[in-house]
Amino acid sequence: MRQGTNPILLKTARFFQAIPPLFLTWIEFFFKKKRRDKFPIIFLVATPRSGSTLTYQILNRGTKSLYISNFWNLLYALPLFGGKKVNDSYKNNDFKSDIGLVSGVSGESEGMKFWSYWIGQGLEQTRNTIAENRIKYIQSVFSTLVNNKKPLISGYLGHVFSIRFLRNFFPGSVFIYLKRDELSNIYSMVKTYREFDKNRIEFEWMSVKPKGWKERKDLDVIDKTFWQFKTVQKNIETSISEKDTLVVRYEEICCNPHQFLKDVKEFVKKHDIDLNLNLDNIPTSFNYNIIQKTDDEDAKKIKSMLDEK
Repeated sequence: MRQGTNPILLKTARFFQAIPPLFLTWIEFFFKKKRRDKFPIIFLVATPRSGSTLTYQILNRGTKSLYISNFWNLLYALPLFGGKKVNDSYKNNDFKSDIGLVSGVSGESEGMKFWSYWIGQGLEQTRNTIAENRIKYIQSVFSTLVNNKKPLISGYLGHVFSIRFLRNFFPGSVFIYLKRDELSNIYSMVKTYREFDKNRIEFEWMSVKPKGWKERKDLDVIDKTFWQFKTVQKNIETSISEKDTLVVRYEEICCNPHQFLKDVKEFVKKHDIDLNLNLDNIPTSFNYNIIQKTDDEDAKKIKSMLDEK
């Protein structure tokens, strides 16, 4: 159980999760919903261990926005109800996380159950196969919950495999592509792999799974991590468009998160999203690490592989 999560609420949510979603979603059909042609949604796309959780927290807490909370993800089969219960007053005050997990009912969630069910995209790269009535329903839910002054912000890593799908089914949405120093990013992935391999039973792979991952799961940790990083990076960069994507640097965000939010506000304004900022909720800077090629043997090998590309 995540620290800070109300155990009674968590047990209740898991009880609802055990019920087939179709037995729950019909409840919301009685609530009036809207329809819109454009969706003010901001999708954050990034490689694993790139600083996406902190960036997601800054985007959420530094703006008046809707976001996928742990509560909403637990009640993914009741998206209208879950979304209505996400409130600014519930947002956490600290910026702690544990390898992408933010504690508490109101903590920012990637929303894997939510997005897997509603758009058919898990962490493994597959074609989005989803019933038309399901996508129409989540479109109507988003139409009801979001508006130009209060957009939805999502930070699900699985979005890297669904950029074109999201652009097609949620017109008017925009993307933020987060990039981190490559050596530092891959190094962090390698360290996380080793930690998981040591502490998790039958561990095979961390985070998103590009096509071909099964053939590489038994490779040396640096080799498979390097392949994973480069494959996900290529997938993002061949799917985004300068027309609807803002490219940002993790190190620059940490140095000046207020300027980052101002840049986002100006960018989304061009797409008819009037983002209201809450800069008082955000520190003036965050600490971050830059790995040097001389730090250790892992760093040397990763830097050599990067230089060969």
